Amino acid sequence: MNLLSYFFHWTFRYFVVLLFLCFGTTAIVYAEQDVWLIDTQSVSWTHASNADFEQIKYRRLQNNHWESSNDVTFFDSQHPDIPLIIFVPGYTSTTTNTIEVGLGITRILPANKSYRMVFWNWPSQRIVHLLRSDIRAKIPVTVANGHYLTLFLQSLKPQSCVCLLGFSFGNRIVGEAVANLGKEIDPEKKIDPEKLRIRMVMASPATDQHDFSEHAKYAQIPELVEKILILYNPMDFRLMFYPFLYDSEIQINALGRYGPSTSVRQKFRDRIEAVNIDSYIGIRHRTLIVLNTPAFRQRINTYLFFSQD
Repeated sequence: MNLLSYFFHWTFRYFVVLLFLCFGTTAIVYAEQDVWLIDTQSVSWTHASNADFEQIKYRRLQNNHWESSNDVTFFDSQHPDIPLIIFVPGYTSTTTNTIEVGLGITRILPANKSYRMVFWNWPSQRIVHLLRSDIRAKIPVTVANGHYLTLFLQSLKPQSCVCLLGFSFGNRIVGEAVANLGKEIDPEKKIDPEKLRIRMVMASPATDQHDFSEHAKYAQIPELVEKILILYNPMDFRLMFYPFLYDSEIQINALGRYGPSTSVRQKFRDRIEAVNIDSYIGIRHRTLIVLNTPAFRQRINTYLFFSQD
């Protein structure tokens, strides 16, 4: 090898190594997202209070380990321009399940986007032997956690971009939290809802189909948020049994099975996007299966990262 060939050979190798260091390091930085676990297991399950809210546990994922933290660290380090994604799992999700599914969601998200991810770990595990009794007992638990989540949202910095991502029964917590924003829970923390930018993704929601109708429980939500995505599935096997949740002569269907009723207030209908995903998943009712559908993945930038379409 002559001197000139030798020079070009080692120059090329040096250039390749330099490219790897630059772009490889960037990829690693992008992949290290800001992930938190907020745990309400150790506070009151059914009688939420502001004192209980102050006792909620915060943990942060650092170097593949969960390290104890606190609310002061979380809110002081929170940046309003960086999207905050709050994942609320469904019924019977253990802490291990919540973490596994939450991390699975992060792997779906674009690697080059900055965000803070929160896994909302509520006491959803099964306790009562009879399924119907146990799931009914979870209704007041979701109401209490909705209260905690409202106080959490009120503690964020103004103009924060927040995506609330609920699955199945977890959507009851999401719905309660946003509906509460229009109420006065804690005057000292109360934030005008217009000062929070909120978008919602309700995946297979185990809430009532008519909840967004005028005068219903969530009627006010569309005016408090920018956009709502509802992923529903008429073939969902689990939600087929939703009417048995109530002792009612009138059959109450799940929002996650048939989508919202047509009686949503006309003024805010354009803020709700309902997508039928039965052709992608059939009868299945699993978080990551639902969120891996093109129906969700094609809308990630819009709902989670606040793109302007």
